[in-house]
Amino acid sequence: MIFKILEGFHIHHYKEVVSTNIEALDLINKKISNETAIIANKQSGGKGRAGKIWISPEGNLHVSLIINQVTDINKLTEFTFIAALAVGNTLLSLKSDLHLQYKWPNDVLIDNKKISGILLEKKINSSWMVIGIGINITSAPLQETTCISDYSNPVLNTNLLKELIINFNRLRKQWLLCGFYDIQKIWLKRVFKLNEQVSIRLADQLYTGTFTDIDEYGRLVLQQENKNLIYFNTAALRDNISFFYTPSEVPSTEKPIQNLSSINMGDSIACAGVCLTIIDIIDDVFAAQVSRETLKATNLNTWKIGTKINLEQATKLSDRIDGHLVQGHIDGIVRILMINQNLSSREIKLLCPHELTKFIAKKGSVTLDGISLTVNSIVNQEFTVNIIPYTWQSTTFQYSKVNDFLNLEVDIIARYLHRLLRN
Repeated sequence: MIFKILEGFHIHHYKEVVSTNIEALDLINKKISNETAIIANKQSGGKGRAGKIWISPEGNLHVSLIINQVTDINKLTEFTFIAALAVGNTLLSLKSDLHLQYKWPNDVLIDNKKISGILLEKKINSSWMVIGIGINITSAPLQETTCISDYSNPVLNTNLLKELIINFNRLRKQWLLCGFYDIQKIWLKRVFKLNEQVSIRLADQLYTGTFTDIDEYGRLVLQQENKNLIYFNTAALRDNISFFYTPSEVPSTEKPIQNLSSINMGDSIACAGVCLTIIDIIDDVFAAQVSRETLKATNLNTWKIGTKINLEQATKLSDRIDGHLVQGHIDGIVRILMINQNLSSREIKLLCPHELTKFIAKKGSVTLDGISLTVNSIVNQEFTVNIIPYTWQSTTFQYSKVNDFLNLEVDIIARYLHRLLRN
């Protein structure tokens, strides 16, 4: 790690991290005292909005700004707009005639293609907040994205960071002196799809209308055909240490928890296959604490408020055992490559980390997001499982789609046999 000070920010420069936002939140937990920028040449698990993965190859800019901004929590999303303008001004300094636009709530586009994304996170009990920013410099990993090298000479990520921080500091000062109004008006001059028909999906419901404005709170204003106005908030802030879920809203793999009377403080409970300890129970809500190591090894860093997960209580030794023994100790994550409908069932193909393929065998057992399954086939790093209708409808598989990440726990017997044979 390289450390220096740049434009008032303490710079922590890493070759590779899982996520700069995770590193930033970890620094806040350690009682940080200076505004800091975490920059990494590469991220192995970059975080995007709404639980998406931000693909983060080497050569692009991956940075998280940690700022100390004591303010009304309802106004914190205004920093998404400040950061977007800082990114836009930085890109326009490289080439002034770019067709640059801002897509609500957190994207920057060039020629209608995404070049930058912003993710704001804050711990509820802290004045510190994290603004994660990704800018494509030398490569655009997806077809619908673009990068700086398509329009001008590539720049070093550190040089781009300096210009970004200068622009961010200037806009933050303007916000402090004049409020959100000026920021809002500047942002609206380059907004994507303004006065055009757009569709927004919220809680599985699709809303269609004309995007007419951004209000004083940063909310998107949608005018429907009947002239009614609907206001959409940006993503809710969340506390990254304790995850709270209401069991009645979450599918369970085998034993639905009708209420919390059967669980106690200190009990173990599998959340999407991850064994967690209950640290608090309030009415129909429980809390579990998640370690940094767990965040690195699982898909928990993609969860957001409203994410549905599989829940399962620990089995007693006196219980009947179906399937195979599952510990809740996640070995890694797998990516869904394909979902095929085969008569009434579904076949799912998954990409497994190379180092875990030695534990997977045809007709052997695996656990995906807490669900015990049988392996249909395995070729190199790809394996398939079959999901019957009951399992599909009773678990979070019904919400799965291609490119989603699932928690993988290999068979405990395979794990121990491999170690014995190796020794």
